[in-house]
Amino acid sequence: MARSPVSRLRCIACGRDYPLDQIRYECDACSGLVEVALDLDWELQAALPFERTAYRASLASQSARERFDELLERATCVLELPGDPKDGLD
Repeated sequence: MARSPVSRLRCIACGRDYPLDQIRYECDACSGLVEVALDLDWELQAALPFERTAYRASLASQSARERFDELLERATCVLELPGDPKDGLD
């Protein structure tokens, strides 16, 4: 049987990991958004809803901005869409 590439849930702001058997959308530690973390050994690519400096400025904490910077440094491709931060992410 093939191993699932989904390995854990991870907060995108502080990096805290949670097991997959917990259904959650928000981090207990920082209230950041929790995403599914994949272990695929792929190159990291990023698509941002608007220009990166505006997106970075919209992050709630310094640790979230530092994590964002780390992710973009590792990205092989960053696509910045022509959105407007005033429109929000809804």
